[in-house]
Amino acid sequence: MKYKLFFKIYILVFILEISIVLLDVLFYANSSKIGALELTRFSNLIVAIISFPINLLGRNLPFYALNFSSSLGYMLINVFIHSLVVFSIVLALKKKLKINLSFT
Repeated sequence: MKYKLFFKIYILVFILEISIVLLDVLFYANSSKIGALELTRFSNLIVAIISFPINLLGRNLPFYALNFSSSLGYMLINVFIHSLVVFSIVLALKKKLKINLSFT
């Protein structure tokens, strides 16, 4: 039961992080602005935040590693770490609030 919940959280976090990175690339390619606001500044900040645990190993990790396979490996490890954090929070909330969060 807990593995199923973790897997769902992992997939959700993976899709969310891929979407954020793709939006960052899109904003950078199009030099997107809303008024005087540059969207690339915000998207770069968000990418820096979501790459936190792995970027302690190197500034370029996980999304901009030298080759695709190592980049993908680092990103999957990073998503795993984020999923563990979210999973722990969900379990703590379930225990404290005694509610059924099944994400089904």
